[in-house]
Amino acid sequence: AGAQDSGEADVGGGDAGGDAGTDAGTPDAGGADGGTGDPCEGAYPPQCLRELLESPSRCNPANAAAIDRVSREMKAAMELPLQYLDDAWIFYAGSASTVEVAGEFNAWAPAALEKICALDLWALKVTTAGDKYEYKLVVDGTWILDPGNRAFAYDDYAGNADKKNSVLNFWGSGKSHLEWWRNVASPQLGNSRDLYVYVPPYFNPMGAQAYPVLYMHDGQNIFDDKNSGLGNGGWETNIAADAEIVRAGLIPYFIVGVANTTDRMDEYTPCIDQNGGDPFGGKADLYEQFLIETVIPMMEPHYHIYADGRAIAGSSLGGNISMYIGLRPPDLFPKGI
Repeated sequence: AGAQDSGEADVGGGDAGGDAGTDAGTPDAGGADGGTGDPCEGAYPPQCLRELLESPSRCNPANAAAIDRVSREMKAAMELPLQYLDDAWIFYAGSASTVEVAGEFNAWAPAALEKICALDLWALKVTTAGDKYEYKLVVDGTWILDPGNRAFAYDDYAGNADKKNSVLNFWGSGKSHLEWWRNVASPQLGNSRDLYVYVPPYFNPMGAQAYPVLYMHDGQNIFDDKNSGLGNGGWETNIAADAEIVRAGLIPYFIVGVANTTDRMDEYTPCIDQNGGDPFGGKADLYEQFLIETVIPMMEPHYHIYADGRAIAGSSLGGNISMYIGLRPPDLFPKGI
């Protein structure tokens, strides 16, 4: 989750060696002349942001402007929190009177974020044991998910209206996590839906390893949510994958869950049929195009997935569309149905 450094690599982009390869673009954190240029121009953004936040002159005009720009760009790209070794900068951008963070790393006791310079930006550096942690932001007394972080965990605590917590997962934790891509638009179908992604243990976005993937339908129903989409409880595929990868030594793989919509019966059925006299179906080809033209090109470069490692799976009508797509053409999902 976010931009992190395992000691070998920064997550979220940039150079493969963390601090290496950025010397030419390292900001003048001292800002001796006050500067009017952008000190992060040409630098690796997460490293530059971290250095500026820790600089005693972070509030000079050029540095403050760079902090504001880079933090907002990382929020828009869902690359927060800013992680480095066992530390993490937690952010909130927006107007507020108080912003706090509470999570497993501080025993769920809200800790205040600091207002940065004169910006509508709040931040706090937390030091952890480098593990996986659930947390929430508390903005003016309201507990919310971190709007700059895709990583999440389901939570069935009665007082949690979201039924989810944000997740801070350090590279060295050896634990998987889930990521939530919200409102992915389908130009083929004229609608949008969420994608839910299982990120395997020890995934290193800056490493050379490529990963296989299992694409699944009814995506809001496939993980460990007790209150999931079809009302029967999640299938816990993330828990099964953890067992296979961690305990059975299987090669780490991703699971991409493509959520269904109210047009599920139409999208998962290739031909027109009748249901109590009402016609349904016939959108399977458009759904296939959405998967091939939108979902796969979005997921595979981001997560270092290789095409020869694709498989596809589903249940009920999800199994129907898996068979239909998996056999047309047969080389699209080489690892099977």
